[in-house]
Amino acid sequence: VYSYVTLYVKDVPVSRFEPGHHLIVTGLLPHEQCLSVLNIVLNRTNDSEIILKSKERLIFHVGFRRFSSSPIYSQHSNGDKHKVCS
Repeated sequence: VYSYVTLYVKDVPVSRFEPGHHLIVTGLLPHEQCLSVLNIVLNRTNDSEIILKSKERLIFHVGFRRFSSSPIYSQHSNGDKHKVCS
């Protein structure tokens, strides 16, 4: 459910606002404490030769969010068990 709100940003000069650009404000729900687990399926492109190792520090861009993480990879299957890749 979307709502319209009035947001007052303290100690930010008006010159930082760019007309025509959106201001996106996010947060965690009351029961959430941090962004900790994200399960996604990655598909390699045919022209990619880069080898990604588990626990290697990467920067992720997911929608409008950007964060760094050290992912642990596993093989995707239809079962509830995942084989961890090193």
